[in-house]
Amino acid sequence: MRARPSLLLALLAVLGLAPVISSSSAAATAHFRYPLRLPDLQIEVPTDPGVISIGTNGDTGDTQLQFTHITWNAGTGPFVITPHLNKRTGVATFTQTIYQGPGGTKWTKAEKIPLAVNGIFDSPTDYRYPLTSFTLIHAPNGPNGPLGATVATSPKVDYCITSDVTVGGVPDMPGRQSPPQSNCGHPNKPLGLAVGYGDQYDETDNGQPIDLTGVPLDGSEYLLKALVDPQHIFTESNASNDETDTYLTLNSDSTVTVLSQSGPPQSVPSITLASPSAGAPVSGEIPLAVSTRAASAPIVSVQYLLDGEPLGAPVASAPYSATVPAAAVGSGAHLLSARVTDARGAMATAPVQKITVSAVASSTSPRASASPSIVISNPGSGQIESGTVPVAAVVNDAEPGVVVQFELDGNNLGAPVTSAPYAMSWRTGTATNGSHTLTADLTDAAGDKATTAPVVVQVTNPSTPMTCFVKQVDVSAHGRGTLTTAAFRTMAKGETLVVLVTAHGRANHLGVHGAGLHWRLLRKVTSKAGVAEAFAATAPHLLRHVHVTSTESEHSASQSLRVIGMEGVGRAGATAGATGASGNPHARLVTSDDTSLVLAAGIDNGGRPSLPKGWVAGQPLSAAGPGTWTQYTNWPTGAKGTAVSVGDASTVTGPWSLVAVELTGDDS
Repeated sequence: MRARPSLLLALLAVLGLAPVISSSSAAATAHFRYPLRLPDLQIEVPTDPGVISIGTNGDTGDTQLQFTHITWNAGTGPFVITPHLNKRTGVATFTQTIYQGPGGTKWTKAEKIPLAVNGIFDSPTDYRYPLTSFTLIHAPNGPNGPLGATVATSPKVDYCITSDVTVGGVPDMPGRQSPPQSNCGHPNKPLGLAVGYGDQYDETDNGQPIDLTGVPLDGSEYLLKALVDPQHIFTESNASNDETDTYLTLNSDSTVTVLSQSGPPQSVPSITLASPSAGAPVSGEIPLAVSTRAASAPIVSVQYLLDGEPLGAPVASAPYSATVPAAAVGSGAHLLSARVTDARGAMATAPVQKITVSAVASSTSPRASASPSIVISNPGSGQIESGTVPVAAVVNDAEPGVVVQFELDGNNLGAPVTSAPYAMSWRTGTATNGSHTLTADLTDAAGDKATTAPVVVQVTNPSTPMTCFVKQVDVSAHGRGTLTTAAFRTMAKGETLVVLVTAHGRANHLGVHGAGLHWRLLRKVTSKAGVAEAFAATAPHLLRHVHVTSTESEHSASQSLRVIGMEGVGRAGATAGATGASGNPHARLVTSDDTSLVLAAGIDNGGRPSLPKGWVAGQPLSAAGPGTWTQYTNWPTGAKGTAVSVGDASTVTGPWSLVAVELTGDDS
């Protein structure tokens, strides 16, 4: 039987072959009217000043490596995945839509491909899905030498998976992102990235920094390895460009020095299902077999996947085959796949294959095949829970009469669950805040038992405010007289933009206009060094190719202008300003809301400032004159009423001016 075109397409994508499926596989394109237009997922880790830094976790006090990353689509067609959420379990299956088209920005749907891995909806906006991974590796031999041990990994697991920035530089880029960003938070609407657009997470995002506890900050060299689609689940045109390596040093003064960055071609193993055959009915003992090929490291295990969840334990010896009773799978249609892992940790996932299990009956003889198994599918380990949340488990058992009892810290949680889906609702208000352990016990009619591995979650009641600040606009200008920024655009309605402007000249009067917005003066401070001001405006609609201009009354004075636009901002909150005749430029701002960011701008007669830990410099504007700078917090502040110390740790011998503004979160 000839394989379906979708399976050939997915296989070629897993192997990283052929940017466009064309004449090399006539069977793969025979039923498509136009050439396939596939996405090409890539990952950026910006190295501009201030976007890779060392900070302090506001909750734990631990030192951590903070960075910004952008997952984006450089392909010729959209990247679109659609979740199908089971509200009772909180678990969603996913399909990927493949597009075709004659060229340009006109695409039509070619087909939908089921994805091998499920996701967990993390209310109110995100899915827990293996979209990216970040690993910090010791690199004692430099960027071209052998790597040392892995020292830490990022906990990043939650993603909106919609566009919030433009990357560009590729043809066929549409005028706006699709699926729309508003789909984030609607658990059954399509997600994805338009051609040339990306999903950005700033260094201030509290879900991705790498804990540096125990990691020496002594100038040692490390590799920050960033991967998109680390399990190679998706169909894309090129799976070999999914890695970005950033070599850096972590220094004793809590600074990060980026040495180099590269995008080495990925060398990943390959895997396809060899048994059972696609579409063939199966019964009795189902033989599972795969065809694998190693890349640059030996294969160490294969994990079979059934309907998006692990099927049994990983198989750790060649030929990586196994059997499973049909009764443990259940009658009807199922989706089968397998994931291979090699000695370097590289993974690949087989294209999903549909199988049909015929009617099965439980055995009456002693168990001759695999023992029952149970695994908690929701919540995930480390998840923060509040309110009423689903708890679910996946069961594989060939015997009838399965009973599942969920437990919290060893005590029964709710009543036993006697039918699939094995799920319940947990009101976290019945538990104390802090760490708790979830388990589940299985008992079947034959008296066989199984217990899940423990899952540790964090209960926080009430829920902590979410923060997802995304810096979408950051443009600046410096010079004398009238300054105008480069053109910029916004990605969402209702974005708050802030202007920080400084100018020499005590009597200088500054004005800001542009982008069709009404700019409000938030704070102005003046000293003999000059003027520092902060303005804000809200863009009620999307902005396209707009500019901001600042003017000054003393046309001969040097001036610096910086415009920052942030997604995830509720409003411009508290402000602070201070001046001094000499010493350390400093101000004190008391926050008006929980989990805010603080931006500041200063001017003095010194050089580039020395910023305290927890602050990073903005774009360097030294060309505008001595002692002009901007800065911002690289971690959201604490609770409402937190006193934030703003300023420069170095001492200046002359006057200075400093202005600061709080940006509150919008709980998105």
